[in-house]
This record gives sequence, structure tokens and C-alpha cells, in this order.
Amino acid sequence: MLNYIESTKYATKKLIQLINREFCELKKIENELKSVNSKVKYLISYVSDCERDDDFDDKKIQHFYNQIGNSILKKEIIENKILLLKEEISIKKMSTQFLCGALLQIAKQGIASKKDSLQNPKCGRKIQSFCIREIIINGRNQSMHFDEKPHPRTSDFFKHLAISFGNEFDLKNEDPENKALNIIILLDWSSYKNFKKDMLSLN
Repeated sequence: MLNYIESTKYATKKLIQLINREFCELKKIENELKSVNSKVKYLISYVSDCERDDDFDDKKIQHFYNQIGNSILKKEIIENKILLLKEEISIKKMSTQFLCGALLQIAKQGIASKKDSLQNPKCGRKIQSFCIREIIINGRNQSMHFDEKPHPRTSDFFKHLAISFGNEFDLKNEDPENKALNIIILLDWSSYKNFKKDMLSLN
């Protein structure tokens, strides 16, 4: 496996850098979405408060209608932005998931490159009760075939991940989702150093 790790070092490093960049951009867009959602809620609350205020003179009435008009216009602009941000998040998330899937594929091939990987498998580091070897293999399998019915072994593994780490690992959603990003976050492969250390533990 040592030769494999060394021969894939450059590609793996670049892949991790790309994943980190895409993930940061994804979080930035998600935070922007939260911000514009808050603005919409504020505008809805403002309009509602104005409509309940019955202490008006002529100037207040004119001001009221001007403010209502401006608020509705702002709300429409922001809601359009929300739709664009949601689409951007979907694209960015898919891109990041495929990059993470590629990293899991490199790791899985590294495990397979070990001559006695089947006869003498190593568990590696444990995350709670889960061996990283099993996390890598099942994570890679789910990522490569996420749009198909999961293999019973993969399905059962992710069911236990969901129990231990949350619903983001649940495969029962109506829309199939690539879970590679969740797996990479769980493994904490935010640096090549972390990746290599885990791979060496499986050698």
C-alpha cells in the first residue's frame, strides 16, 4: 500500500484542496441563504405590523402605502434571490459530493492494493464503534451507486451511522443522495496529513 499512497499523493492532495474550497464556498452560499431568509421574515413582520396600526393621518397613510410597496418589492427581489441561491447550493453540493466520492475511491483502491487485504484486514482508527475501513468501503459503495437501490449491507451500515451520527446518513429519503461529503466530514479528511495517517493505519 505504501507505493500506492506515494503514487497517488499529488492527485489526492489536489483533490482534498478542491474539496475544501468547494465546501467553503458551499457554506458561504448557505449562510447567504439564511441571511436573505431572515430579511424576508422581517419584511413580512413589518407589513403585518403596519396593517395593524390604525392610528393614521393623511401623511401616515401615504407613508404607509409607500413603505408597503417598497417592502413587497424588496420581498419579491429577495425571494427570487433565494430561488437562485437554492439552485446554486444544489449544484455546488453535487460537485463537492462527486469530489468526495473520488477521494473515497482512491482510499478504497488503496485498501485493495494491500496483498492480504481480504485475508488479514485491518480495522484502522475507530470512530465510536466504527472501523474506518468499513466507513471507507461502505461510503465509497454508496457514493458510486447512490442512485440505485443500496446493497443490504450498505443500507444496514448507514442505518447504524444514522443512529450514531444523525439523519444526514439516513438512506430512506425519497430523493437518493450521494453521502460522500458526510463520510469525508466524519473521517475528518480535511488535510492530506489526516488522510495519509488513516491509510497507513490500514497497511
